[in-house]
Amino acid sequence: MISDLFKNTRPVNFLILLVMMIITMLFYQFFIFHSKWDLGNILQSLAIIVLLIINLFMVNFIDKKNDLTENNAYVILLFSVMLAFFPYIYDSLNIIISHTFILLALRRIVSMRSMKTIKLKIFDAVFWISVASFFFSWSLLFLVLVFFAILLYAPRDYKNWLVPLLSIATVWILYCTVAILLNQPIQGIASITPQWDWDIDRFMQLRYMIPMGFLSVIGGWALLLYFLGIGEKSGKYQNELLIVISAFLIGVGIALGAEENHGAETMFIMFPLAVIIACFLEKIRRNWIRELIFWIFLFLPLVALML
Repeated sequence: MISDLFKNTRPVNFLILLVMMIITMLFYQFFIFHSKWDLGNILQSLAIIVLLIINLFMVNFIDKKNDLTENNAYVILLFSVMLAFFPYIYDSLNIIISHTFILLALRRIVSMRSMKTIKLKIFDAVFWISVASFFFSWSLLFLVLVFFAILLYAPRDYKNWLVPLLSIATVWILYCTVAILLNQPIQGIASITPQWDWDIDRFMQLRYMIPMGFLSVIGGWALLLYFLGIGEKSGKYQNELLIVISAFLIGVGIALGAEENHGAETMFIMFPLAVIIACFLEKIRRNWIRELIFWIFLFLPLVALML
């Protein structure tokens, strides 16, 4: 039933997911965070839900514009459900803002396969990643993805390797200008340097172990099949798959190493993982198996919350 409902991308799919996200947001605010409904919390909650909706549409745009999956809505369904796996995503405005900018960067990186306006896309991607780092410093790790994309698509033009430096300098100049205009102190580079905290004990709680265990099993198997399928694609699509896999691995690095300890940092895994799992589900011939996996995805957040 679920797989049939989302086998095509239709407006009703977005409506269902938007309602689900709003209900999830309200549930977590009332029963997990016990938020006081003053003006500040209301405005923050509105900002979070609006940004999550923007994220949803951006995920769908990147997916469909670049043919990452077939003509279905599996990616946005998986992305929306995985957000519910980790309640504190719905209370982490800075991480959501940062993720929004990272999606803007990914849009430019993935589109490099067209080989058109490469330098502009590199500049834009680095620009958005640099902006994202002001809200969550670990976003800087996605700069690795930009250089990997240059290596895949246009490594011989030395100017492509210099464009990121120009983009970073542009963001820094803009930041300093705004800080001066607002009469604010200019923070040093150290203020946005990622703080390492390789502590996996944060995931030893049952509320994290269950969804992480499920995602590790289904995601690991899907990743293996996704990687093995690279050889079946043409050259430009092979690079695209490598970009998705690299984005996923960077997201895993952020989730394991970030100083955050409440699970919200796993948001950076979700888009590439949703693409990988969606491709895996598309290959399943038996509909009941695909349906079962979708139902497990839907019920896992409820199971984790009851523990």
